[in-house]
Amino acid sequence: MRLSFKHQHSSMDGGGDSDEPEALISIKLPPRMGRGVAEDDVNVLDKARSMRPKKQHTMGTRTWHMHQHAKQSLAQGLDVLDAVKLPPGFGREEWVAVHAQDFFNEVSLLYGTISELCTPATCPEMSAGPCYTYLWADDNGGTPAPCSAPAYVTKLLMWIDGQLGDPDVFPDSGFESNKAFAVVSRNMFKRLFRVYAHIFHSHLPDFAALHAESHLNCSFKRFVSFVLEFDLVEAKELNALRKLICDAVPGKL
Repeated sequence: MRLSFKHQHSSMDGGGDSDEPEALISIKLPPRMGRGVAEDDVNVLDKARSMRPKKQHTMGTRTWHMHQHAKQSLAQGLDVLDAVKLPPGFGREEWVAVHAQDFFNEVSLLYGTISELCTPATCPEMSAGPCYTYLWADDNGGTPAPCSAPAYVTKLLMWIDGQLGDPDVFPDSGFESNKAFAVVSRNMFKRLFRVYAHIFHSHLPDFAALHAESHLNCSFKRFVSFVLEFDLVEAKELNALRKLICDAVPGKL
């Protein structure tokens, strides 16, 4: 299927327009996954390939119980669109925090699977096709700057790892009143989406060659269902994979 994207330029913290014509990009759309899409679909990949050590939820905590609830919902065959919804008795911010950590683990593993094929030589820019180039900006307010895709992803995963371990951002409790968490978590999901966008535009054949395409598709459907359910990524950001999203979750974007 040919996907048509009007030319736009986007960056981590800013961007500009370009006069290049409309771009046509071939992407194999994922199957309509409804039931049985579980975390195990990602975990069958070689865990040793993960870019960062897996973050574990502390056993017995509320976030651990919420993580277990999410896993069991998917394992029992609950539709992905229903599985991402906020369960009764849980707080929205807590639910977002649990999934921020889970998707960090998934993206770290998925990207690690093809990291040897994503190099400064093959991917000198962090891009999603010819229409989107992403810049990196550190938390110190520096000017957004271009970098290679592997450098961008490495910086991103290190940054998220640090945020997840910061009790001022991800406390054991009290997410609802934590303004820092609200800002940081949205930035996390925005940046994680950009890794998916780069993978689908630049490395989908690599996943197919490794017989790992279904795992990528399963992870992305759950990710995009979650960010749409809780409005965590702006629509203009999602346009980099708009057609893919509309096919995976019809009527949601």
